[in-house]
Amino acid sequence: MRRKLALVWQCNLFRTLLLLLFSLLTNCAQQPAATVLSAGLESTPLATVDSAVFAISPAGAQTAWTMAGLRVADGDTGEQLWRDARTPLALAWSDDGRQLAAAFAEGAGQVRLVLYSPQRRAQQEQVIDGAVRGLGFASDGQVVAVVDVVRAYRFGEHREVRLVRWDGKSAPAVVALGAATVEPASLARFGSILARSQWVDFSPWGDEIHFARLHDPPAADPYCELVARHLESGNERVLARVNISSVGGRFFGNGDQLVYDDGEGALRELDLWSGQSRPLAFKSDAPGIIAARSRFVWTGGALFEDGRELLRLAQVEAAAFAADGSFYFIRNDRLQRLSGLVFADAVAVSDPLLRLRNWRAAGLISPQEFEKQKRRVAP
Repeated sequence: MRRKLALVWQCNLFRTLLLLLFSLLTNCAQQPAATVLSAGLESTPLATVDSAVFAISPAGAQTAWTMAGLRVADGDTGEQLWRDARTPLALAWSDDGRQLAAAFAEGAGQVRLVLYSPQRRAQQEQVIDGAVRGLGFASDGQVVAVVDVVRAYRFGEHREVRLVRWDGKSAPAVVALGAATVEPASLARFGSILARSQWVDFSPWGDEIHFARLHDPPAADPYCELVARHLESGNERVLARVNISSVGGRFFGNGDQLVYDDGEGALRELDLWSGQSRPLAFKSDAPGIIAARSRFVWTGGALFEDGRELLRLAQVEAAAFAADGSFYFIRNDRLQRLSGLVFADAVAVSDPLLRLRNWRAAGLISPQEFEKQKRRVAP
């Protein structure tokens, strides 16, 4: 009898220990430990991913990534909120973080845009022609997609860049941003490089984009123009000419500057309105991925602040900054968050400043008058 009671007691003890161990492992999984990478900088793993596509809501409240489909989780706890079995090609959050836009492969030469509502379900869907180059939201809340439509002919490839604006209700508005016919000789020489020229970035204000416009002149090598376009007025400015091997650029500082790869091995900082450009103090032999915000730049596997290297990480597949100062990156199939950065000139979107920016883009006020009025609106 005593032996039987002892056996029962041992079984209960073993079961209790197993439950305790399971609880500890679960808590560890839900609250991953942060790793100190450098002075004041900590990296926290958030999720396992199967592609380099991810997006962070403006306040960092939610994260979206891909793992056997689309997944959305709480930005603080990592708790999964909802998922979609389809795998997106591109993702973007609205300024208020209440809507998520996604682009999915639909078939030959088409993509499906999906707008998810605050209720965490697909709100509207729209099929459009083209391969998605970039996805974002305009300041008026419309989804903005930049797509490439490529048609092959005997005399070469016709490549057209289109801007698609969609309110989630009616048919999308489509505007051509440029077109080029790439000759067979250029395709043979540069075909593997031309894909790099398909880049675009969205202003943190949601009022402008900059993108690459391809040219293939008959008697010269192909090249790209770096073009800024104001979404409301449609006004464009050619900012620079870059090599087709450029990996593009990102809005920088307060949204009135760009940092871009010139395709010749140098990174440059460009003022959007004065047109003044200067090489950055640091140089990357292989820019690969560029991310920029405030005074921070990620390029060539390193994070810089005002030209000073803060951190170096190998095998980073994708990287982006969030509005709250966090830096997110994918490394070794893990989405991670780097905390500890402080933005000195974070963009605070407001209607008066957006109105001033619209006036400047439309030519109603000069860049100098804009700076004067901006100090009155946001001293």
